[in-house]
Amino acid sequence: MKETNEQNQDSAEGYVRYVATAATPNALKTSDIEHKSEDDEELRIIRSCLRTGNWDKCPTKYKGVRNELCAIGKLVLRGCRMVIPESLREQVTHLAHEGHQGMVKTKQRLRTKVWWPHMDSDVEKVCKSCCGCQLVSKPSVPEPMKRTVLPTQSWRHTAADLLGPMPGGEYIFAIVDHYSRYFDVEILTSVTSADIIKVCNKIVATHGYPISLKTDNGRQLTSQEFEAYLDEHKTSPPFWPEANGEIERKNRTMLKTMRITAAEGRDWKFELYKCSGLNLSTNPYLFLG
Repeated sequence: MKETNEQNQDSAEGYVRYVATAATPNALKTSDIEHKSEDDEELRIIRSCLRTGNWDKCPTKYKGVRNELCAIGKLVLRGCRMVIPESLREQVTHLAHEGHQGMVKTKQRLRTKVWWPHMDSDVEKVCKSCCGCQLVSKPSVPEPMKRTVLPTQSWRHTAADLLGPMPGGEYIFAIVDHYSRYFDVEILTSVTSADIIKVCNKIVATHGYPISLKTDNGRQLTSQEFEAYLDEHKTSPPFWPEANGEIERKNRTMLKTMRITAAEGRDWKFELYKCSGLNLSTNPYLFLG
């Protein structure tokens, strides 16, 4: 009976050693992890707790998984994953991040073989501080929201944008009234600041001067010439078109109209002017067949 118990114990120890070897990251040696684990204060306490069965001195961050922990020599495992000592955690994280993998992929790589407390937050810290990843990644945190105060009269606060180029090389300049949602459009073949100013003069001659105009940061709309033309000019934050959402929504409406018109073989310019709701008497183009 004693011999059978010893055989079972040897089999269990052999299995744990196999698991420990399989859980070692390919770029490291099991002996290196064992050497570092021997000097790690936290893992020394964990090994002591496993031997004595007394978990009073166990660090809080390990208590929730204490039933999953085991030790073989100086190594500590959680299930089938190696518990990495603190001195090797940064190195192991960088190995998993090799090739500039994203946060999700880096975490997936680590979770297959290793574990330590707060591993996910350590991965996020490394990925967010990686210069290469920051260089090519898109901004994910939106700008702080500041609601626009709604105007009390029409044609007081407006927004404008350039859309294009169209397949024929034309551009569309659209301006929308924040109060009534009414918008006006002009089709241009040249989009310099001087051209935009001419269009604005034509629009204000029809509707009057607004108090403010909000645009994106296009070079025609932020030039010295255009800024000198306006008394109050607001621009949306770079890479955040949602801040000028009213005109962006009108752009979607116009694009939808033009796609349908193209599919039906009709004149998109004619339909665009109709979409903007302009008066026939002020747009001779509408009389053209």
